[in-house]
Amino acid sequence: MPTATREVRPCQKPGHVLNVHAAIERVPEGWSLLAPGDAALSRRIKEDGPTWTMIELKGRKWFSHGIWAPADRIAALRNELAAERTGPAYQRKLTASRQRPAVEQADY
Repeated sequence: MPTATREVRPCQKPGHVLNVHAAIERVPEGWSLLAPGDAALSRRIKEDGPTWTMIELKGRKWFSHGIWAPADRIAALRNELAAERTGPAYQRKLTASRQRPAVEQADY
């Protein structure tokens, strides 16, 4: 299992990526791709251990294609986050953050 966090590029071959030297590498066994879109889950995955962030340069812009990480770690953190999001404290925080712009607009 890799011990370093790296940035990789997408490859035509499934289950493979291009490293910084443009050499094709196989994704480690037991790893899966976490699609972009859930910032809280992505942040926790990156904090928890080594990952490979798959990015692609198109023109002058970088586009994320997701994060390669151990599948069991992704599943565990996804379940933990889902449990946290169903709790009453998270619901209160969400309600407060939705009401805040209306209050600020009224003050304006």
